[in-house]
Amino acid sequence: MEKCSADRFIPRRAGEDFNLSNFKLLANKDVHMPKFDLDHPRYLNYAQMKYKMNNYVGNLWQAIMEKDRKVLNFTEPKRYKRCTNSSLVNKDWPVKARKKPMIGAPNIVLDIPDLNTNLCMHITEWGKSGYLASVFNKEICLWCPELSCDGFTTNTGKMVNKCIRWSTDGTRLAFSMSKKNVGILDVDVKKVTRGQCGCCYFCTITAIAWCNTNQYLLTGCTNGVLSLFTSTLMLMQVWNPTHCGPIYSIEFSSQGNYFATSGEDEIVRMWNWPIQENLEVTMYEKISSIAWHPFQESLLAVGKFEGEISFWNVSSAKLAAQKNLYSECDCLTWNEITGELVVSLYGDDDGKKGYNEILVLSNTNTVVDGIVWHQGPVPYLMWSPDRRQLATAGVDENLCIWDFLERKKQKVYENRKPFQSSNFGKCIR
Repeated sequence: MEKCSADRFIPRRAGEDFNLSNFKLLANKDVHMPKFDLDHPRYLNYAQMKYKMNNYVGNLWQAIMEKDRKVLNFTEPKRYKRCTNSSLVNKDWPVKARKKPMIGAPNIVLDIPDLNTNLCMHITEWGKSGYLASVFNKEICLWCPELSCDGFTTNTGKMVNKCIRWSTDGTRLAFSMSKKNVGILDVDVKKVTRGQCGCCYFCTITAIAWCNTNQYLLTGCTNGVLSLFTSTLMLMQVWNPTHCGPIYSIEFSSQGNYFATSGEDEIVRMWNWPIQENLEVTMYEKISSIAWHPFQESLLAVGKFEGEISFWNVSSAKLAAQKNLYSECDCLTWNEITGELVVSLYGDDDGKKGYNEILVLSNTNTVVDGIVWHQGPVPYLMWSPDRRQLATAGVDENLCIWDFLERKKQKVYENRKPFQSSNFGKCIR
């Protein structure tokens, strides 16, 4: 079968039991199995260590004691003083960290071919309407995990470039097109509206972002030009070149008062909205990802390919924190419910290259959860509409959906008699 055959796009594999992979025996002892080394200072996962220790103590007590653990205690309980060591208090960012690891096996694994890690490519995204959108063969394929339908594919005459972005309400999808064009797909009516970049030269749109109210669309192109459109793609304003070279990313803050841009020139520019430049930072290294904190609007996380993550406070124009993870940082994102930082790393372990790990950080020194599943870089981390599921897409052509937080269960009413219909035909005309 050809590698990029269209019939390979997103077949559902939810019926597989991925928990069995945890108990699979390996015949070849030389196979490298990446794992978290909790003794290494890079992984100070106190929550996971405490959780495992409590489970061990509980199981040991049940094995030794024949009766119930509830016994009388005639000694005065030990009173622990609250820790006042300021070095152990989390001051990096506001967070509601989990007390134990929650991520298990993936719920769904999808086949997503032709996934590229080029910085100018944003080819897959999960919208608030529930649709997963991905660019394949110069068209956009949409599929919803919650619906039983097969989804649909656009018909633009193969003019879609590899950059897409959902609106904040998930009803419209903006995408880059050939010949300087940009399009907006209305998912409900399946209609495409087209516009053109305000750049004076030949270019391709490489970055797209919606403002929080969805009234305006901001695009960046290969010439470093920012263009502002209305929601109907009427060109309103153009800012000539804001970056020397292609613009890689445009991200709005949680409340929409700031936005940030990054480009090939290794510079991150932070702006006030409406557009007015606030802060410029030169990173001197390739920038892989930028993301705004959901609670502290002025805090921006910047990830470099070399593995360093820096946190900038736009309001004070200062560096708030910095951490080097010593592995290639492919992507980072914040969870809007907990404020935890999710980072995708790709590197080597004991001299053996080629493993990926996705870390959940409550601060720069604490890993509270993690995923080791993909083989190769994972440049896409996406959230479900309720922000309780995490989707990871890697160059191994797998898109996995994980339960990042416990999902809200619907109430089940028991001992309730089934509804019985009455025959009103004889008395009502």
